[in-house]
Amino acid sequence: MKKVILSVLAVMTFGFANAQEGTEGFAKGDLYLTGSLGINSTKMGDAKSDGYNFSPGVGYFLTENIALEAAVSVNKQTMTMDFEGESMEVEAKGFAFSVGGKYYFTPADKFSLFAGLGASYGTSKVGDGETIDLKSFGVALAPGINYFFSKNFAGQASVGVLGYTSSKFDVDGAESTNTFNLSLDMTNVNFALIYKF
Repeated sequence: MKKVILSVLAVMTFGFANAQEGTEGFAKGDLYLTGSLGINSTKMGDAKSDGYNFSPGVGYFLTENIALEAAVSVNKQTMTMDFEGESMEVEAKGFAFSVGGKYYFTPADKFSLFAGLGASYGTSKVGDGETIDLKSFGVALAPGINYFFSKNFAGQASVGVLGYTSSKFDVDGAESTNTFNLSLDMTNVNFALIYKF
């Protein structure tokens, strides 16, 4: 009798464990909240730039592999340089709206790779005291990884970016600055926490 009870308990435990494993990951129709934190730092000679951005957003899985996302971003960038023996500092604060999509290679699993493509439009105030508005538009493609810690919570990280940005100061006679960026190092790292409903 003892062997029968232990066998039943073992089967129930195995079944419960398998059921728990199947609850992690994404599926078609899933809705989730996300929040990402990006940190960047660049140094070239005497010039240095440090900044961050925080982007809360929402996402929805249209298919088993494709999710659409929309987010609002708050950012700050500080640039420091030496000019004729004096240190100068310029600060830029702003916000942006972005939309995009992500393709997950194994969305139903605990661990998944993805590629994300997004577009953003933002505005920043540049300078100390009297500021100038800077408007920008960008498109970026970034690879990343996703890992579920539990049924509802996952962590995400993207490293590197392939992107294009066009920015222009909001003053008469200003010309656009167009930038292409390909980076696969730690200067473009974004971390996100996801809550799946």
